[in-house]
Amino acid sequence: LSTFFVLFITVGCSDGKWPDEFTPTPAQGKVTVKGKPLGGAVVVFNPADPASKRRFNAYTGPDGSFAPTAFRNGDGALPGEYVLTVV
Repeated sequence: LSTFFVLFITVGCSDGKWPDEFTPTPAQGKVTVKGKPLGGAVVVFNPADPASKRRFNAYTGPDGSFAPTAFRNGDGALPGEYVLTVV
């Protein structure tokens, strides 16, 4: 019970902000094939650093546009370098 109490107080006293490495940055893009938008595709953000496990997806709309989601719909990408794969 004392361990739970200490953890609860620590979390409860937090300022509610994420460290910079966990703060999404707005990003957007558009996928085209031979100049035409590719709707209904999945854009996979694979970290360039193999040790990182920050992998997430975005889905293209009918016009080929996408906005990545790190935590909440369309909030952006986490800082770092990524290799994008379109499926």
